[in-house]
Amino acid sequence: TSDQFYSPPYLRVMSDIDILVEGPQVDLVMAEIAGLGYEIKDEQWQLYHTFGHHHLPAARHPGTGVIIEVHTGLFGSTEFYSRETVFQRDCFEKQSTTFDYRGIRAARFTPEFQFIFTVSKWSVDANWAINLTGINDVIHILRKYESEFDWRTMSRWIVANPHLVPIITALIHYLEQADIITMSPEMREALASADQKLGKRTLQLQVWLLHTYPFNSGTQVHGGYARWRAHALWLSLTKPDSRDSKIPMAVLGAMLRSASYGRHHPLVVVPFRFLMTLAYRMTRKY
Repeated sequence: TSDQFYSPPYLRVMSDIDILVEGPQVDLVMAEIAGLGYEIKDEQWQLYHTFGHHHLPAARHPGTGVIIEVHTGLFGSTEFYSRETVFQRDCFEKQSTTFDYRGIRAARFTPEFQFIFTVSKWSVDANWAINLTGINDVIHILRKYESEFDWRTMSRWIVANPHLVPIITALIHYLEQADIITMSPEMREALASADQKLGKRTLQLQVWLLHTYPFNSGTQVHGGYARWRAHALWLSLTKPDSRDSKIPMAVLGAMLRSASYGRHHPLVVVPFRFLMTLAYRMTRKY
């Protein structure tokens, strides 16, 4: 992504290098990586795919600090969108192009596929509420390659994969309001080709969530529970069947779904802090 969409590439914050391989190639690729001096701390990595993981544990080079992650799929088996047609191997394998990377023959996704994958992955990311990297990637992809998109293919994906409409509409609408990008006529037409339409209030609430959390408009440090609850609400509002009339249930559902968020939940935090404060005062007193 950094080499393809950013100029210069170091403008993008990069945490690791992702390599997508077929399942039968995993053992060979991991052996090659280990042979190059990379350290794989988790010795149980063979069990990752059995547990439904779509990538193996990170391999870190002790000398350079470079981290490589080997992926066998685009999404985990339990993740949102993992069953969407466009993200199945028989589909995305057709969306790769070969290129020369510093003398090495490699393959990467077409810009239009990279766009829908990036926006979808960002939408379900556990750190959605603070993830600006995914949004920045979307901006750079659109600025550099949108004019070259295969719009016939894009329209087909949007119609066949209904989760794309609410995500793309809300994000681009917000970026357009912020004068960061302008929605092209081709993108507008592609979104209009789908049957579902976002309600006015649903779109307003999505924009508010984007403004308040990833873009942190109020410069407020949101706690883990608040971020998780906001993401749960975002996921509810971006469902293909989302409607304005379903907003109250989406809010309630987000609260109930986030009720199991461990130590960040108020029902856990408040009594725990009360007991800790009481114990501290008793200790000081006696």
